[in-house]
Amino acid sequence: MSLAVAHADAFTCCASRAFAAKLADAGPFPDFGAVLEAARAIWWTQLGVGEWLAAFSAHPRIGGSASSSTDAGFATHSGGCWWCGGV
Repeated sequence: MSLAVAHADAFTCCASRAFAAKLADAGPFPDFGAVLEAARAIWWTQLGVGEWLAAFSAHPRIGGSASSSTDAGFATHSGGCWWCGGV
């Protein structure tokens, strides 16, 4: 079994467009563990601080609502993160 990650699916988990593109381009993956390994490698070795800040700024502040997110598209979709069970 192989897993492919679509850009839109990756973006629901991380609001860095560069992260989503790199993860989508890295597949297909042999299993879920390989997806996570690739995601970690991309996050720590292929993105810069600007992309980290883009990802973090899309999340609502602690205690805030999803509608307070700076990226409305991410806020709309992040409840459906396919690899974190919608958390």
